[in-house]
Amino acid sequence: ENFIKNGLFIESFFIACGRDVTAHFSPLSSEKSDEPPDLTTQFFSGLHKQGMVFLNQEFSENSKTGDTQRNLLLEAQIDEIRNFFTAFVSPELFSGFLSSPYFFSGMDFGTGRAEIFRKHIFLKGLPRFVFQASFDSKALNFHLFNGWKNEIGKVNPEVAFGVSDPFHPNVGIFGNYWVPFIREQKIGISFEGEISPQTPEIREVISLSLASNETTSQLLGNYDREKLLIGLPNSNFCKMVLHGTSEIGKALESDRTQAWEKRGFLGILLCFTIFLAFQVSRRFLQPVQEFSRATEEIMRRNFGIRLHFERSDEFDSLAKAFNNMASGVEEGRLLGRFVSESVKSAARDENLERQALKGKNLQAVVLFAGVSNFKSMMAQFKPEKLVSFLNQYLEAMSGIIQNNQGEIDKFIGEKILAVFYPSAPSGLKGAVQNAVLSASAMRKEFLKSEHFHFANSGESGKEASHLGIGLAFGPVLAGILGAAEVRLEYTVIGDTVNLASRLCDLALHEQSGGVALEGRIASVLSESGDSSLLKHIPSVTVKGKTRQVEVFLLKDS
Repeated sequence: ENFIKNGLFIESFFIACGRDVTAHFSPLSSEKSDEPPDLTTQFFSGLHKQGMVFLNQEFSENSKTGDTQRNLLLEAQIDEIRNFFTAFVSPELFSGFLSSPYFFSGMDFGTGRAEIFRKHIFLKGLPRFVFQASFDSKALNFHLFNGWKNEIGKVNPEVAFGVSDPFHPNVGIFGNYWVPFIREQKIGISFEGEISPQTPEIREVISLSLASNETTSQLLGNYDREKLLIGLPNSNFCKMVLHGTSEIGKALESDRTQAWEKRGFLGILLCFTIFLAFQVSRRFLQPVQEFSRATEEIMRRNFGIRLHFERSDEFDSLAKAFNNMASGVEEGRLLGRFVSESVKSAARDENLERQALKGKNLQAVVLFAGVSNFKSMMAQFKPEKLVSFLNQYLEAMSGIIQNNQGEIDKFIGEKILAVFYPSAPSGLKGAVQNAVLSASAMRKEFLKSEHFHFANSGESGKEASHLGIGLAFGPVLAGILGAAEVRLEYTVIGDTVNLASRLCDLALHEQSGGVALEGRIASVLSESGDSSLLKHIPSVTVKGKTRQVEVFLLKDS
């Protein structure tokens, strides 16, 4: 009765021991049955008798009493059935069924299933009796179905839960299923549920579940009327198919609405992020691009480029540093016009700079050039015209000297001091030839250009202005001279420079100017076969010299 009250309907039960004593009971009465036990009861009671004899050795003699032929026949049947039984049950399960103190399990027999409970009853610490009961499988399954339905109802009350028999898949069982009862000293089970035909959709899900033995689902309806059908086959419960229908439309519609709201929010957030990224990138990329363009202008030698950022951050500091750098480069570029190549080389090379600071003796060809009557020109012409003339004149003469590998040492008013250093492979011969070519080209440029016409466009009757050049070869002292606080200058000094200056003055006293050069340069030209270009002047005394100097004039070609 306690089992029945708890929803478990007992089909039959018996009590067995090692002696030939078996009490079996009818499922509809709590009294002992006088009817002979059925074959199943005899089989299990015989098995348990053997187990009790094994566990209680004192039962072995008593177990041999009774009908010997009947006992032998029963034992043979038990052995045969036991062998058949062990073919379908694992040894562990079978040994547990016979000897463990408690045992409960379901066993499949063909298309049916038996739920068996067995318990040893101990007396004075020894297992003396066996109580075994078998339960109605369907009652147990439906009892479990009710539990599932109640649990699912707690989670989602809208789920319609049902069960279908595999032999009648078109019919579904709904409601409370099978329930136990006790009426007038009788116990049993009754059905209080609802049996109704399945819809085509549920029949399709159940058929697919039975055919595939897998969980099957299907969606029906649209939007807020959408339903989810699920079929779950279960071979352990008489191959019943559990099926449920859930109204998921409203929940899905709510989820879709929330999803669209989230998508909208994410879309707005994405647009804002892109806009913010664009603004941030523009704030960082714009100055970088400006720096790139300014650097390209510097590479094109446009040193006047400047950067201006109206911001107070690292880019502003970097722009100021760039502007300072560009200003320094521009100033250096401008100052480079007033510095000879020797000074630039000394500034670029630390070793050359140290040597220049110490000074060194070199062999060089010195060129000194000047314009006659320059003092009268200063009195005749306005300063701006005279400065313009000087700049054009000095630029033209400097270009000729530099094109012939000469270096401009300095400008002294209208006078030009240039130096030609012997270098490999031509040596002194090459330096002399470059100096002579420069002097000849300077004379031609002065005579044919507007410099000559400007110099002689003053008052009529005055002596014409012309260009005089002196060339000398010899030792010079080269180095950086001056005061560090005022001005430093890389220049050459010495007797050779003074001689070139005096030869320039001598050439200016000629009627149309000319090129005067000393004897050593004339010797180098004669060795080269250019002696026909020279005109010897009788030995003269040069100012500042105590000895006679041999002087030659270069004929105009």
